[in-house]
Amino acid sequence: MRWLLAAGAALLIFGAAPGPALAQDDDSRARARELAEKAQDQLLAGDPQGALDLARQAEAAHHAPTILLLIARSERALGQHVAAIRTYDQIIGEKLAQDARPEFKTAQELAIRERNELYRRVGRVEIELVSPTAGVAVTVAGAPAVGVGPHAVEPSRETVVVAEAKGYERLETRLTLQPGEGKRLRLQLAPTATATTGSTEFDALARTPVPTIVSFSLAGAFLIAGAATGGIALSKTSDLDARCVDKQCARADRDTADDVRTLADVSTAMFASAGVAACAGAFFLIVSQGGTRWNEARAVPMLGPGFVGLRGVY
Repeated sequence: MRWLLAAGAALLIFGAAPGPALAQDDDSRARARELAEKAQDQLLAGDPQGALDLARQAEAAHHAPTILLLIARSERALGQHVAAIRTYDQIIGEKLAQDARPEFKTAQELAIRERNELYRRVGRVEIELVSPTAGVAVTVAGAPAVGVGPHAVEPSRETVVVAEAKGYERLETRLTLQPGEGKRLRLQLAPTATATTGSTEFDALARTPVPTIVSFSLAGAFLIAGAATGGIALSKTSDLDARCVDKQCARADRDTADDVRTLADVSTAMFASAGVAACAGAFFLIVSQGGTRWNEARAVPMLGPGFVGLRGVY
Protein backbone atom coordinates (compact mmCIF):
# COMPACT_ATOMS: atom_id res chain seq x y z
CA MET A 1 0.00 0.00 0.00
CA ARG A 2 2.94 2.34 0.63
CA TRP A 3 3.91 2.41 -3.03
CA LEU A 4 0.30 3.09 -4.02
CA LEU A 5 0.25 6.18 -1.81
CA ALA A 6 3.56 7.29 -3.31
CA ALA A 7 2.02 7.04 -6.75
CA GLY A 8 -0.81 9.31 -5.65
CA ALA A 9 1.67 11.88 -4.45
CA ALA A 10 3.58 11.79 -7.71
CA LEU A 11 0.42 12.27 -9.70
CA LEU A 12 -0.71 15.18 -7.57
CA ILE A 13 2.59 16.89 -8.27
CA PHE A 14 2.05 16.20 -11.96
CA GLY A 15 -1.19 18.14 -11.74
CA ALA A 16 0.28 21.29 -10.24
CA ALA A 17 1.87 24.37 -11.76
CA PRO A 18 2.35 23.49 -15.43
CA GLY A 19 5.78 24.32 -16.80
CA PRO A 20 6.45 26.00 -20.12
CA ALA A 21 6.75 22.73 -22.06
CA LEU A 22 3.49 21.26 -20.72
CA ALA A 23 1.61 24.54 -21.12
CA GLN A 24 1.98 24.24 -24.89
CA ASP A 25 -0.68 21.55 -24.94
CA ASP A 26 -3.01 22.25 -22.03
CA ASP A 27 -5.90 20.18 -23.41
CA SER A 28 -3.98 16.92 -23.79
CA ARG A 29 -2.24 17.52 -20.49
CA ALA A 30 -5.52 18.14 -18.71
CA ARG A 31 -7.00 15.01 -20.30
CA ALA A 32 -3.99 12.94 -19.22
CA ARG A 33 -4.22 14.29 -15.66
CA GLU A 34 -7.92 13.47 -15.46
CA LEU A 35 -7.40 9.89 -16.71
CA ALA A 36 -4.39 9.35 -14.45
CA GLU A 37 -6.33 10.44 -11.38
CA LYS A 38 -9.15 8.04 -12.27
CA ALA A 39 -6.60 5.27 -12.83
CA GLN A 40 -5.08 5.94 -9.41
CA ASP A 41 -8.54 5.74 -7.82
CA GLN A 42 -9.19 2.41 -9.56
CA LEU A 43 -5.87 1.01 -8.37
CA LEU A 44 -6.56 2.04 -4.77
CA ALA A 45 -10.03 0.53 -5.08
CA GLY A 46 -8.55 -2.85 -6.00
CA ASP A 47 -9.21 -2.77 -9.75
CA PRO A 48 -5.74 -2.94 -11.31
CA GLN A 49 -7.07 -3.87 -14.77
CA GLY A 50 -9.31 -0.80 -14.86
CA ALA A 51 -6.40 1.27 -13.59
CA LEU A 52 -4.11 -0.10 -16.31
CA ASP A 53 -6.60 0.69 -19.08
CA LEU A 54 -7.06 4.26 -17.87
CA ALA A 55 -3.34 4.80 -17.31
CA ARG A 56 -2.55 3.68 -20.85
CA GLN A 57 -5.12 6.12 -22.19
CA ALA A 58 -3.51 8.86 -20.11
CA GLU A 59 -0.06 8.01 -21.48
CA ALA A 60 -1.44 8.09 -25.02
CA ALA A 61 -2.89 11.56 -24.38
CA HIS A 62 0.28 12.97 -22.85
CA HIS A 63 3.54 11.25 -21.95
CA ALA A 64 4.91 11.58 -18.44
CA PRO A 65 7.17 9.31 -16.34
CA THR A 66 4.63 9.59 -13.52
CA ILE A 67 1.98 7.98 -15.72
CA LEU A 68 4.37 5.21 -16.75
CA LEU A 69 5.00 4.58 -13.06
CA LEU A 70 1.26 4.13 -12.59
CA ILE A 71 1.20 1.69 -15.52
CA ALA A 72 4.05 -0.34 -14.02
CA ARG A 73 2.31 -0.52 -10.65
CA SER A 74 -0.94 -1.62 -12.25
CA GLU A 75 0.89 -4.36 -14.16
CA ARG A 76 2.61 -5.42 -10.96
CA ALA A 77 -0.72 -5.62 -9.13
CA LEU A 78 -2.07 -7.81 -11.94
CA GLY A 79 0.83 -10.23 -11.54
CA GLN A 80 2.38 -9.15 -14.85
CA HIS A 81 5.83 -8.95 -13.33
CA VAL A 82 7.85 -9.09 -16.56
CA ALA A 83 5.72 -6.40 -18.20
CA ALA A 84 6.09 -4.23 -15.10
CA ILE A 85 9.89 -4.64 -15.19
CA ARG A 86 9.92 -3.53 -18.84
CA THR A 87 7.86 -0.46 -17.97
CA TYR A 88 10.14 0.33 -15.04
CA ASP A 89 13.12 0.01 -17.41
CA GLN A 90 11.43 2.47 -19.77
CA ILE A 91 11.11 5.00 -16.96
CA ILE A 92 14.67 4.47 -15.77
CA GLY A 93 16.09 4.70 -19.30
CA GLU A 94 14.39 8.00 -20.12
CA LYS A 95 16.87 10.88 -20.20
CA LEU A 96 15.44 13.82 -18.32
CA ALA A 97 16.57 17.38 -18.79
CA GLN A 98 18.44 19.01 -15.94
CA ASP A 99 15.47 21.32 -15.37
CA ALA A 100 12.91 18.47 -15.56
CA ARG A 101 9.97 18.62 -13.17
CA PRO A 102 10.79 17.27 -9.69
CA GLU A 103 7.98 14.70 -9.84
CA PHE A 104 9.54 13.17 -12.99
CA LYS A 105 12.87 12.71 -11.20
CA THR A 106 11.01 11.24 -8.23
CA ALA A 107 9.25 8.83 -10.57
CA GLN A 108 12.62 7.58 -11.83
CA GLU A 109 13.95 7.12 -8.30
CA LEU A 110 10.84 5.15 -7.30
CA ALA A 111 11.08 3.08 -10.50
CA ILE A 112 14.66 2.05 -9.68
CA ARG A 113 13.75 1.03 -6.15
CA GLU A 114 10.59 -0.87 -7.09
CA ARG A 115 12.18 -2.50 -10.12
CA ASN A 116 15.05 -3.91 -8.06
CA GLU A 117 12.63 -5.23 -5.46
CA LEU A 118 10.45 -6.88 -8.13
CA TYR A 119 13.41 -8.34 -10.03
CA ARG A 120 14.37 -10.42 -7.00
CA ARG A 121 10.94 -12.07 -7.13
CA VAL A 122 10.88 -13.22 -10.76
CA GLY A 123 12.57 -16.12 -12.51
CA ARG A 124 15.66 -15.44 -14.59
CA VAL A 125 16.91 -17.37 -17.60
CA GLU A 126 20.21 -17.02 -19.45
CA ILE A 127 20.57 -18.09 -23.09
CA GLU A 128 23.77 -19.69 -24.41
CA LEU A 129 23.87 -20.48 -28.13
CA VAL A 130 25.97 -23.61 -28.71
CA SER A 131 25.26 -24.17 -32.42
CA PRO A 132 24.82 -22.15 -34.49
CA THR A 133 26.17 -19.10 -32.66
CA ALA A 134 24.91 -16.48 -35.13
CA GLY A 135 21.73 -15.79 -37.07
CA VAL A 136 19.50 -17.26 -34.35
CA ALA A 137 16.25 -15.54 -33.33
CA VAL A 138 15.36 -16.32 -29.72
CA THR A 139 12.12 -15.46 -27.95
CA VAL A 140 11.35 -15.89 -24.26
CA ALA A 141 7.62 -16.09 -23.53
CA GLY A 142 6.98 -14.60 -26.98
CA ALA A 143 9.26 -11.58 -26.48
CA PRO A 144 12.54 -11.22 -28.43
CA ALA A 145 15.54 -12.07 -26.27
CA VAL A 146 18.75 -10.25 -27.18
CA GLY A 147 22.03 -11.42 -25.73
CA VAL A 148 22.76 -13.91 -22.97
CA GLY A 149 20.58 -12.18 -20.41
CA PRO A 150 19.50 -12.86 -17.75
CA HIS A 151 15.95 -12.47 -19.05
CA ALA A 152 13.14 -12.09 -16.54
CA VAL A 153 10.29 -14.64 -16.68
CA GLU A 154 7.08 -14.96 -14.73
CA PRO A 155 7.65 -17.07 -11.60
CA SER A 156 5.77 -20.34 -11.03
CA ARG A 157 4.46 -20.28 -14.61
CA GLU A 158 5.51 -22.28 -17.64
CA THR A 159 7.76 -20.27 -19.92
CA VAL A 160 8.41 -21.20 -23.54
CA VAL A 161 11.81 -20.40 -25.06
CA VAL A 162 11.96 -20.67 -28.85
CA ALA A 163 15.09 -20.56 -31.02
CA GLU A 164 14.92 -20.41 -34.84
CA ALA A 165 17.54 -20.09 -37.57
CA LYS A 166 17.54 -20.60 -41.32
CA GLY A 167 18.60 -24.13 -42.21
CA TYR A 168 17.89 -25.46 -38.70
CA GLU A 169 14.97 -27.13 -36.97
CA ARG A 170 12.88 -24.96 -34.65
CA LEU A 171 13.90 -25.59 -31.03
CA GLU A 172 11.32 -25.14 -28.29
CA THR A 173 12.14 -25.44 -24.58
CA ARG A 174 9.60 -25.28 -21.76
CA LEU A 175 10.55 -24.52 -18.18
CA THR A 176 9.01 -23.32 -14.92
CA LEU A 177 11.10 -21.24 -12.52
CA GLN A 178 10.27 -20.39 -8.95
CA PRO A 179 10.55 -16.84 -7.55
CA GLY A 180 14.20 -15.80 -7.51
CA GLU A 181 15.34 -18.95 -9.35
CA GLY A 182 17.78 -18.70 -12.23
CA LYS A 183 18.64 -21.15 -15.02
CA ARG A 184 21.07 -21.19 -17.94
CA LEU A 185 19.88 -22.81 -21.18
CA ARG A 186 22.39 -24.17 -23.71
CA LEU A 187 20.63 -24.18 -27.08
CA GLN A 188 21.90 -26.40 -29.88
CA LEU A 189 19.77 -26.44 -33.02
CA ALA A 190 19.72 -29.46 -35.32
CA PRO A 191 20.18 -28.88 -39.07
CA THR A 192 17.05 -29.45 -41.12
CA ALA A 193 16.71 -32.59 -43.23
CA THR A 194 17.34 -30.60 -46.42
CA ALA A 195 20.48 -29.02 -44.96
CA THR A 196 21.73 -32.41 -43.80
CA THR A 197 21.21 -34.37 -47.00
CA GLY A 198 21.83 -31.50 -49.37
CA SER A 199 19.05 -32.68 -51.68
CA THR A 200 16.03 -34.68 -50.62
CA GLU A 201 15.19 -35.41 -54.23
CA PHE A 202 18.64 -36.80 -54.94
CA ASP A 203 18.55 -38.90 -51.78
CA ALA A 204 15.23 -40.40 -52.82
CA LEU A 205 16.49 -41.08 -56.34
CA ALA A 206 19.69 -42.66 -55.02
CA ARG A 207 17.63 -45.20 -53.10
CA THR A 208 15.92 -46.46 -56.27
CA PRO A 209 17.52 -49.06 -58.60
CA VAL A 210 17.64 -46.59 -61.50
CA PRO A 211 21.12 -45.09 -60.81
CA THR A 212 22.53 -48.57 -60.16
CA ILE A 213 21.17 -49.96 -63.41
CA VAL A 214 22.34 -46.94 -65.42
CA SER A 215 25.84 -47.05 -63.88
CA PHE A 216 26.38 -50.78 -64.51
CA SER A 217 24.91 -50.46 -68.01
CA LEU A 218 27.40 -47.70 -68.79
CA ALA A 219 30.19 -49.83 -67.31
CA GLY A 220 29.19 -52.68 -69.63
CA ALA A 221 29.00 -50.39 -72.65
CA PHE A 222 32.40 -48.86 -71.93
CA LEU A 223 33.84 -52.36 -71.40
CA ILE A 224 32.49 -53.59 -74.74
CA ALA A 225 33.73 -50.46 -76.52
CA GLY A 226 37.15 -50.84 -74.92
CA ALA A 227 37.35 -54.50 -75.90
CA ALA A 228 36.25 -53.73 -79.47
CA THR A 229 38.72 -50.91 -80.03
CA GLY A 230 41.42 -52.92 -78.32
CA GLY A 231 40.73 -55.91 -80.55
CA ILE A 232 40.91 -53.77 -83.68
CA ALA A 233 44.18 -52.25 -82.43
CA LEU A 234 45.66 -55.71 -81.77
CA SER A 235 44.59 -56.96 -85.20
CA LYS A 236 46.17 -54.03 -86.99
CA THR A 237 49.28 -54.38 -84.84
CA SER A 238 49.62 -58.00 -85.98
CA ASP A 239 49.33 -56.95 -89.63
CA LEU A 240 51.96 -54.26 -89.13
CA ASP A 241 54.30 -56.70 -87.41
CA ALA A 242 54.03 -59.01 -90.42
CA ARG A 243 54.87 -56.22 -92.86
CA CYS A 244 57.39 -54.27 -90.87
CA VAL A 245 60.95 -55.48 -90.32
CA ASP A 246 62.62 -54.52 -87.03
CA LYS A 247 59.70 -52.10 -86.46
CA GLN A 248 60.67 -50.23 -89.59
CA CYS A 249 57.52 -49.70 -91.65
CA ALA A 250 57.00 -48.43 -95.15
CA ARG A 251 55.67 -44.91 -95.57
CA ALA A 252 52.25 -46.33 -96.53
CA ASP A 253 52.00 -48.17 -93.19
CA ARG A 254 52.83 -45.14 -91.02
CA ASP A 255 49.24 -43.87 -91.11
CA THR A 256 48.09 -47.30 -90.05
CA ALA A 257 50.53 -47.19 -87.12
CA ASP A 258 49.09 -43.82 -86.03
CA ASP A 259 45.59 -45.34 -86.17
CA VAL A 260 46.72 -48.23 -84.00
CA ARG A 261 48.07 -45.88 -81.32
CA THR A 262 44.83 -43.87 -81.39
CA LEU A 263 42.73 -47.04 -81.06
CA ALA A 264 44.91 -48.19 -78.15
CA ASP A 265 44.42 -44.87 -76.34
CA VAL A 266 40.66 -45.01 -76.92
CA SER A 267 40.55 -48.59 -75.65
CA THR A 268 42.42 -47.59 -72.48
CA ALA A 269 40.02 -44.67 -71.90
CA MET A 270 37.02 -46.96 -72.38
CA PHE A 271 38.32 -49.46 -69.83
CA ALA A 272 39.01 -46.63 -67.35
CA SER A 273 35.49 -45.24 -67.86
CA ALA A 274 34.09 -48.72 -67.33
CA GLY A 275 35.90 -48.90 -64.01
CA VAL A 276 34.53 -45.51 -62.90
CA ALA A 277 30.98 -46.48 -63.92
CA ALA A 278 31.32 -49.80 -62.09
CA CYS A 279 32.41 -47.99 -58.91
CA ALA A 280 29.43 -45.65 -59.24
CA GLY A 281 27.15 -48.67 -59.72
CA ALA A 282 28.51 -50.27 -56.56
CA PHE A 283 28.06 -46.98 -54.70
CA PHE A 284 24.40 -46.63 -55.72
CA LEU A 285 23.79 -50.32 -55.01
CA ILE A 286 24.86 -49.88 -51.39
CA VAL A 287 22.79 -46.71 -51.02
CA SER A 288 19.71 -48.29 -52.58
CA GLN A 289 19.97 -51.19 -50.12
CA GLY A 290 19.85 -48.71 -47.22
CA GLY A 291 23.42 -49.37 -46.15
CA THR A 292 24.25 -45.68 -45.97
CA ARG A 293 23.02 -42.26 -47.05
CA TRP A 294 24.42 -40.82 -50.23
CA ASN A 295 25.88 -37.78 -48.45
CA GLU A 296 27.66 -40.03 -45.93
CA ALA A 297 29.49 -41.86 -48.73
CA ARG A 298 32.09 -40.45 -51.05
CA ALA A 299 34.26 -41.50 -53.93
CA VAL A 300 38.02 -40.96 -53.70
CA PRO A 301 39.88 -40.63 -57.04
CA MET A 302 42.72 -43.11 -57.61
CA LEU A 303 45.49 -42.38 -60.07
CA GLY A 304 48.62 -44.44 -60.66
CA PRO A 305 51.00 -45.68 -63.34
CA GLY A 306 48.84 -47.13 -66.06
CA PHE A 307 45.49 -46.89 -64.27
CA VAL A 308 42.81 -44.45 -63.12
CA GLY A 309 39.73 -45.13 -61.00
CA LEU A 310 37.60 -44.37 -57.93
CA ARG A 311 37.63 -45.84 -54.45
CA GLY A 312 34.36 -45.74 -52.51
CA VAL A 313 34.42 -44.68 -48.85
CA TYR A 314 31.29 -45.41 -46.79
